[in-house]
Amino acid sequence: MTRKNPSNYCNLVLASASPRRRELLKILGVPFAVVTSSVNEQSFNHCDPEDMVIKLARLKAEMQTDQLNNTDAVVIGADTIVVHQSSVLGKPRSNAEAVDMLERLAGEFHHVHTGLAVHFPDTGITLELRATTIVRMREFTRQEAKDYVASGDPMDKAGSYAIQNQVFAPVESIQGCYANVVGLPLCHLYLLLREHCDIDSRVPERCQAALQIECHEHPQILKNRNVVGVAE
Repeated sequence: MTRKNPSNYCNLVLASASPRRRELLKILGVPFAVVTSSVNEQSFNHCDPEDMVIKLARLKAEMQTDQLNNTDAVVIGADTIVVHQSSVLGKPRSNAEAVDMLERLAGEFHHVHTGLAVHFPDTGITLELRATTIVRMREFTRQEAKDYVASGDPMDKAGSYAIQNQVFAPVESIQGCYANVVGLPLCHLYLLLREHCDIDSRVPERCQAALQIECHEHPQILKNRNVVGVAE
């Protein structure tokens, strides 16, 4: 492990109302606070999807600075989207739209992109990174999609599905980070935090145990050197 301050952990703040991101961040075993962020995502619709998630994550992290009492805080912003055949699939606005999205994805490949931003208010520096997972959905019928939508599970999720739903089990295979599809790619986040915070380096082992998965992607992910630093 590396430490910025050997005496304690970073004062992590998660700028997200997502319960899934909160549960994933707990896997790191580090205390954190939560603040909600309200960003007008529609104003970024003209952007390339891969750039959009980075910009939204950065904005979510940086806009919380004025709300923080602790200038030593380290603020995490994240934004996840589903892209199928160049179209961005956000959260469904109705049950009918959710069913339509699922039918569109059935048996197809799509990409899940998550932008991550870690903001240091005391220095004005923001580190950012994007994680991408290629997802292959299984074939399913319209009735299966309707039954799943009726459960309410997909209504707050980009692409109208949860990879971790064991009843509907929508995903056939993935290439990349599983936690990214859930909403917070932990190994990628560790890349942004490890030089600045006291974080247990056994993130891959913790993640696999908590999510009950096998991951063969983490050695390559942790070799990533594409961390970008942006000053305010």
